[in-house]
Amino acid sequence: MKRHRFELGWSFLIVALLLGALPLFAQGVQKANVHFKDITVPGATETDTYGLNDANIIVGDYVDSAGVTHGMAIQGQTVTTYDDPNGTGTQGYGINTQGDIVGWYTTTSTEEPQGFLYKSGVFTDVGPSGELSTEATGINDAGDMVGVYTDSSGVEHGWLWNGTAYKTFDVSGVEATIGWGINNNNLITLYVINDSGLYDAYSTTDLTTFTNIDVPGATQSVAHAANNRGDIVMTWFDSSSEAHGAVLHSGNYTTFDDPNSPGDTRGDGIDTKGVVVGRYTPTGLTTNVGYAARVRR
Repeated sequence: MKRHRFELGWSFLIVALLLGALPLFAQGVQKANVHFKDITVPGATETDTYGLNDANIIVGDYVDSAGVTHGMAIQGQTVTTYDDPNGTGTQGYGINTQGDIVGWYTTTSTEEPQGFLYKSGVFTDVGPSGELSTEATGINDAGDMVGVYTDSSGVEHGWLWNGTAYKTFDVSGVEATIGWGINNNNLITLYVINDSGLYDAYSTTDLTTFTNIDVPGATQSVAHAANNRGDIVMTWFDSSSEAHGAVLHSGNYTTFDDPNSPGDTRGDGIDTKGVVVGRYTPTGLTTNVGYAARVRR
């Protein structure tokens, strides 16, 4: 069984083929031409790609033929599977330059998510202790981590590990705050569920001032990873509740759609070269396919 942070309804990838393409960004809000590569694991029924680093390692998860979710990392033609021994359903979300991976698994005792750090082949539970559930979603090169936890009342809050202590954060006046990414300049990306039950996207550098970064014209926006140039990859929804990808760069938005499923494309991770990873759901199906893409001028 697989659980996603949010939803609408691997052929191997040679990442090097994506490098050296044209610059990622256009001016203003503009639809981009994109070259997509599917990411599929042989024998898997579903693949989700959530993050990547500048060493061309993509992380995420896949579902096997028995319905079990496994964490995965792929570099070139090599796929590595990792499963947290303390539970089931391992999912990888973020990776830094050193190859440290964060994500979450489902505990066998409570069947709730528990965040983890996977470093040098060792799993360590992370996230504020004593909460109903925790998920780790982003990590930078200093080892700072962000994520989301659910308190005893069922309310979601963002959390940051700054190398010394956990700090929690909430956007004022919303129903839930979900932390997602952190770059080397401590730019944190997050999204909220507002008082109308819809998604809004934000960023922050100090956990005090939160900047709204909704895609103009979108009914809902979700902020995902930020690379070390400050570019943010996002998912946004139109008035028909269809999902599209976007990249925010210096105040300008570039939107994109996987041609295999326009209207159901989600942007999750981005590296400093402008390679984006995410997921789409093929028309008529309910399971996801991962992709990597370079937006072209």
